[in-house]
Amino acid sequence: MLVKDIIKKACKLINLSDVLEYLNDETGTITQSDEVSEKLDKLLLSVNLTNNTLSSQYFEISDCAVCDNSNGVVSFGNITSKNIVEIKKVTDVENKDIEYKVLSDGVHSAYKSLKIYYTYIPSDVIISDNINYYLKLSEITFAYGVVSEYLFLIGDLDEASIWDEKFKNILFAISRPRRNIVMPSKGWY
Repeated sequence: MLVKDIIKKACKLINLSDVLEYLNDETGTITQSDEVSEKLDKLLLSVNLTNNTLSSQYFEISDCAVCDNSNGVVSFGNITSKNIVEIKKVTDVENKDIEYKVLSDGVHSAYKSLKIYYTYIPSDVIISDNINYYLKLSEITFAYGVVSEYLFLIGDLDEASIWDEKFKNILFAISRPRRNIVMPSKGWY
């Protein structure tokens, strides 16, 4: 999902025609006014707020890193430059579970080489970036969250609450576990 496309969908939902016109201008003939620039900045902030909400509350984004542990402690900065939320698991390089402790200064273990599995919050995005780690999420659903955050930012709390409820209802429907339903076979006599 391109951030620009998410913002376009959000603009359509709340009728920000001036921003939409600027984003759709392929020739570069429309100059960006201060008002459009301010709205675009708030929309981009809304994308980042929605992105952080999704990754911290609804969908975990995970990764793993192999780290050298020569002094018994792997600092968080040596694991990754990403904003780590939680260390999920630590194994040796053969993927065997090992004993470890997560303390304020990093991951402690007696093993020399560690494979560290963690979840993280993504870095802030810019308008030309691509958000591709939410497999179940469509652009329009993401745009609902952006609209909600944008309306909160500009102070339209009543409308923001409505969009926030729509957004959360869709997220609930997406994230709830599905069960298989088996229909009994009918006998034809």
